[in-house]
Amino acid sequence: MSKIKVLLPFIIIYTIVALLVYVLRGMKGQSKTVKQYDERQLLIQGKAYKYSFFTLLSYFLGIGVLTIVLERDFATTYVYACIGLCLGLLVYVTYSLFKDAYIGMKESANLSVGVAFLVGICNAGPSLFNLNKMMKDGVLQNTTVQLVMGLTFIYVGFILLIKKQLDKREV
Repeated sequence: MSKIKVLLPFIIIYTIVALLVYVLRGMKGQSKTVKQYDERQLLIQGKAYKYSFFTLLSYFLGIGVLTIVLERDFATTYVYACIGLCLGLLVYVTYSLFKDAYIGMKESANLSVGVAFLVGICNAGPSLFNLNKMMKDGVLQNTTVQLVMGLTFIYVGFILLIKKQLDKREV
């Protein structure tokens, strides 16, 4: 019963977001959900995936070596994994965005900026009230993940804004 209580909010939120996306896409008249990219953008995305993968690989190797050498964990396995995934995501988004391969040919960054900030604030905001629960005996606990995810999306929002301003200056 307790597992259902934990999973129920996630299932409800996922369902609401999926329905919202479906309705918004229907209102826009988009029948295809696939983004359209040109060949150059696809090649750049491939490089971004590669850099992201090697960042993730280097992070996990570094964390593994660090915990073995110092004979100490700094976070739970879950926190290590989520931080690594966020680092990979940040490398991918930053590289592909500044090489003009993140946003499709017929897309605008306006909605993406708003969604990134909204998701980031919704994640980071509540976690700021639990700062005292984030560390126990010098080890980052699972409650840290919400803050890390929130900061990741806020970063993506800022990078999208910066790129948007740079593109306005070039025109």
